Amino acid sequence: MLLASTVMRYAIAGGTASLVDVLLLFTLTEFGGIYYLFSAALGTTISFFARFFLQKLFAFRNRSVHLFPRQIAAYAFLYVSATFATLSLLYFFTEVVGWWYIASQVMAILLIASISFFVYRYIVFPKSHADTPLQ
Repeated sequence: MLLASTVMRYAIAGGTASLVDVLLLFTLTEFGGIYYLFSAALGTTISFFARFFLQKLFAFRNRSVHLFPRQIAAYAFLYVSATFATLSLLYFFTEVVGWWYIASQVMAILLIASISFFVYRYIVFPKSHADTPLQ
């Protein structure tokens, strides 16, 4: 049951940040005239810190302060990797499969988020530090 509630919080936190990503993607592409891959990269860059803190504090309930430098570094590395994977999938679904770029972005986010959950839970925000009080 604990894993299910963590997955739900992860989905809420990630969904909130992903909504910002998709809205920025649409707005920058449709109204700003920016190429969709650049819009997507800009959107994920803008939401980086919000996503980190939502996942750390809300999704995984990790309150450790002393691990913050290691966590932000690991998160940044994984986030950059996930961003490149998301952009690659976005390109593939849009240019090769022929989907609308918004549908492509949503599918890419869902695929990468499914994998990222386990990396964030067990490597970046391990359970052993989840209930550590703020120090």
